[in-house]
Amino acid sequence: DSPSPAEASSEAEWPFIILFQIMTCIFENRLNDVPKYRAILDSVLFEMNGYPVVPLYAASGNKICAKNQCTTVFQAFLILTEMLEKQLVFPHDLDYRRQFQDSRIEANKRTPIIQIALLAESTAFQALLSTYGIITQ
Repeated sequence: DSPSPAEASSEAEWPFIILFQIMTCIFENRLNDVPKYRAILDSVLFEMNGYPVVPLYAASGNKICAKNQCTTVFQAFLILTEMLEKQLVFPHDLDYRRQFQDSRIEANKRTPIIQIALLAESTAFQALLSTYGIITQ
């Protein structure tokens, strides 16, 4: 029997570590290892409002259960990991200390750039944001 989330005495963040493993493989150009970690991650993701969610696990003694909760940090790293996997961003785009230089790009010729598009949930919200100079779609 798994403990209910209310009975759990501590939280386990191991799915978060799997996200770091995937990102490390990409940063270190060990792309053959990514599917192994991705399979582990995919086996624990659950769906909330049509989107994949990284679970927070709870533990009590030797019992473990998934808490169907969404943490902002976990989700941010899931999105970033997926963007790296799909090559929407690259390690050099995120590596402000230049630890993982891409050998195809000379350090002085490329400045990391990340572009973010904001989507407003309604035209009224879009109009409100535009009054503050925030452009949305």
